[in-house]
Amino acid sequence: MTGCGFSGPWSNLEGSYRLPVDLSPILAEFVSKYLPQGAEPPTVPRDHSGVAAEPTMRRWHNLAGESGSVVANAVEEEVRRILSGELPPNPADLAILVNDHRLGLAIAEKFPDMEHIFALTQEEQRKRKIRFWPGVANMKGCTVHSFKGWEARALVIVIGSPFTKRAAAARNLAYVALSRVKGDPMHRAAFVTVVNTLPELNDFKPRFEREVTTAEAPGLAGQRPLPIN
Repeated sequence: MTGCGFSGPWSNLEGSYRLPVDLSPILAEFVSKYLPQGAEPPTVPRDHSGVAAEPTMRRWHNLAGESGSVVANAVEEEVRRILSGELPPNPADLAILVNDHRLGLAIAEKFPDMEHIFALTQEEQRKRKIRFWPGVANMKGCTVHSFKGWEARALVIVIGSPFTKRAAAARNLAYVALSRVKGDPMHRAAFVTVVNTLPELNDFKPRFEREVTTAEAPGLAGQRPLPIN
């Protein structure tokens, strides 16, 4: 920006007001373990109370080497589990995020009422994106790329894809997808399930599903314990 008239250091926007407070330490660990050196982990702003009466409901399934149909079935099972549980989110608050359209179409066949952007031609994808907007009352299906800038209280995320083998890009997209989870202003639980197809991420399952303590996130004081799955 030399010559543009600005002076002094850059201003950095630090911390996330959107993420559930107990998810930030989990994502910070994911960043340090799997993303390139120099990537900045999420933090909780110091002026953000971080009150969350309900912990984020987190699940991680490892399905490396499985077919697209197996992955799609796992996504279907998780969606139905979330929506049939105690105090479930509204279907309109749930989004399914994947890396490619072929897998998205396999999932969309299981949810005829889902609003999604999945298609095999760019023309059809463009038409669907025009009709795709946050106010739609149905569950949503989207690629991670197209969901940037959006957020949802409940997410089912597929990391990687049986149809593609770009592991490094899939890890980056996984972080983007996980950062789309929105904490609820009424302090109800957020939901995030990962269906992982990358073998190098298998070891993160216990870290993702663990309980986050107030020592890691002081703003969680008073939060109920994470239920045992």
